[in-house]
Amino acid sequence: MRRTPATLLLAAALAIAASLLLAACSGPLQPPQVASIEFDGYEATIALAEVSVASLQPVACGEATLYVTLYSGSLLGAEYALYLPPPALWNGDLVLFAHGYLPPSLEPGFPAELPDDLVQLQCFLLGNGFALGASSYAANGYAVQEGMRDTHLLNALFRWHTGLAPERTYLVGQSMGGLIAVGLVETFPHRYDGALPMCGPV
Repeated sequence: MRRTPATLLLAAALAIAASLLLAACSGPLQPPQVASIEFDGYEATIALAEVSVASLQPVACGEATLYVTLYSGSLLGAEYALYLPPPALWNGDLVLFAHGYLPPSLEPGFPAELPDDLVQLQCFLLGNGFALGASSYAANGYAVQEGMRDTHLLNALFRWHTGLAPERTYLVGQSMGGLIAVGLVETFPHRYDGALPMCGPV
């Protein structure tokens, strides 16, 4: 069959129509629904729909109010919160807090209100320019393994959310969290510059 300009034009038009039809049937490209987090042998996926970023989030500290960027979400069944002071006030350091034992009868998650001693610690750290991170852990009870994993993954979450690498990273743990802090600094000494276990069973 001899190809005339008309037949070539018709073939090109049919090819374009077929490609448009195929694109219409396949639908628009969907953005990714999850992101992968990998850190020191821990792997997890985070649902992007559960991630929240709040700029200029107020933190009440007595008569003063501090304003930070709050990154929050859930990972492996644990809630997390990361507080970053404004760039001009951040001292470049990150403190990860590990909470103590909670009865296994309670649902995992952050309490509606923090105890006064933790509010004071939070205000001291944020007021002195530290970034702060905490996890609820995926389980309550004597959840040392979950606490170590979920607290350690805060390192990756901080970098993933902010795109920043802290100059120094410290651990603070209360009660069972003190044991978690010691376990992390012994297991990953290259990741942490210091640990403060308070009343930990160590």
